Amino acid sequence: MKATQVLIDEHSGLMVILKVLEKINSQISQDSQFNIDHVDEIIEFFQVFLDKCHHSKEEIYLFPSIEALGTDSDRQLIKEALDDHKNARIFASEMEDSIAAYKEGRKAEIKEFSKNTVSYISLISRHIQKENTVIFIRANELISSEEQNEMVTEFEEIEKDVIGVGRHEEFHIMVDELKKIYL
Repeated sequence: MKATQVLIDEHSGLMVILKVLEKINSQISQDSQFNIDHVDEIIEFFQVFLDKCHHSKEEIYLFPSIEALGTDSDRQLIKEALDDHKNARIFASEMEDSIAAYKEGRKAEIKEFSKNTVSYISLISRHIQKENTVIFIRANELISSEEQNEMVTEFEEIEKDVIGVGRHEEFHIMVDELKKIYL
């Protein structure tokens, strides 16, 4: 399997979580009850699975290879993708802060959480679209199958060393469970 396909597959799970978050955010905007434990799980998913695992795979292995082999245009695409990663971290941190304040009794913070949720969903949806339809296609043109296979092995090391043995699978189970509940 190519490294780009591994990343595309991870994007599929992420898109499910974004849709779940939209449903929860809709409950919040209608002043309905929502499951705060699910919100905590989703924030952890963004911070651990998406940022520490998925983005690390791109930032440590895939993007540098594209930059080394590609053109100035390719390097600009990577710069934009890295900016998206940085902004995603900011939105996830702000969501975490506002939901923590909400749990402490500052109920008005739920509006801040909701605002950051909308921004995060928009950013990550556009980002995934660009990666799947432009960056990864370009990566497949530039990076040999052998190099991509080596990257897949490195990706497995990231999963083991950065997020821990079995965590990747736990997140997939969480995605499936939330999908059954919300979608």
